[in-house]
Amino acid sequence: WGYSFEPHGVYKLLVKKAKPLEDLGYMRPSWNNRYYVLEVLEEHAKHSELEALSAYLKTPKYLHTDKGDFLLNREYQYYTARIDDYAFTLDVDEGSDESCT
Repeated sequence: WGYSFEPHGVYKLLVKKAKPLEDLGYMRPSWNNRYYVLEVLEEHAKHSELEALSAYLKTPKYLHTDKGDFLLNREYQYYTARIDDYAFTLDVDEGSDESCT
């Protein structure tokens, strides 16, 4: 692959739009929002909005219940908890915020 990026890192990149994939009827529009990295121009780039978002995403997000605390796995969009000898997961609906009612 050639590049290894820190999760939630802020980089300045030189990129090229990837060739669009043919839609076979099941693709999400985001599948064609792809770019090739040609060069890393700057690591730890200064950008106040992206730095604030990075700090937010690095902060653990918990859902506190009377049975235990669930931790949000942002990469896979679900909460996990280990209560006694059991492991639980709660899925997060696509498009929802990071809360549960």
